[in-house]
Amino acid sequence: MYFKGGDPKALTFFGAVDSYKSAFINPYTGKITGIIDYEKEFFVIVKYLHWSLLLNTQYGQPIVGYSTLIFVILLITGMILWWPKNLKKANFNKSFRINWKAKFKRLNYDLHNVPGFYAMLITLVLALTGMVWAMSWFQTAVYVVASRSVTPPKQISFASDSATAILKNPVDIAFGVAKQQFPDARRIFLYAPDRGAPKSATISVNGYRGKEDYYDTDVLYLDQFTGKLLGRENFKDKNSGEKLIRMNYDIHVGVILGLPGKILAFMGSFIAATLPVTGFMIWLGRKKKKKSHSTSSYTPSL
Repeated sequence: MYFKGGDPKALTFFGAVDSYKSAFINPYTGKITGIIDYEKEFFVIVKYLHWSLLLNTQYGQPIVGYSTLIFVILLITGMILWWPKNLKKANFNKSFRINWKAKFKRLNYDLHNVPGFYAMLITLVLALTGMVWAMSWFQTAVYVVASRSVTPPKQISFASDSATAILKNPVDIAFGVAKQQFPDARRIFLYAPDRGAPKSATISVNGYRGKEDYYDTDVLYLDQFTGKLLGRENFKDKNSGEKLIRMNYDIHVGVILGLPGKILAFMGSFIAATLPVTGFMIWLGRKKKKKSHSTSSYTPSL
């Protein structure tokens, strides 16, 4: 996989990316079997629509982030409006059940209220985890609350030694070290510095224990010239704030709970997508009602 940034001041995602591709290579022959250009790949475009509305991150993410904050406020205030004022069985039935035989206006109201209630907790989690990426101040707040400390996490850095003898295959050596260090890893991701990287840059290797999740991973740092192991970061050694931030993606997409979690995330997202439509219909109905009341109550003077 290869990524190279474009114009950092570009307005759109396409201008901010110069190259974003993957080459697929036969591990036995070294032959390239295919290349994917992610700038033209459907799901990548959908991802960046979700991430920043296909704008450069610095422009698009604040829009997405603060729109999500408004959505969180709407969820909380909607819950307050939904809460039954009188805890009788009839009111509970109206709040928890959809009357499929009702007229359109009432049915639309139920389709807004009832699924919105059932999906509220899921959509709230999805929204809050999305805000962690979109707004740095919110991520800091999550870290402080989870770690119960205002002290930032320690930043560990390692550097390659360019004075040592440069080997022809340091990446192969690094991969061999990673397989020894990660005997229980189901996936190993290796990131090698590109040609323009500083001489102090290192090879980093992530060992993922889960089948699809990303949070439970340890990281190795190796010399880019020799493949020598320089250091290791373990997930279990992180504080609670660092662990929660690391788990944010897996919580956001539901994979933290496996397939059931992904299904819940999908259903919650689907219901969340219907709420603006049903909510608009409710607002439109009330607006028409107000107009009809004002017209009927007006008596011209003779």
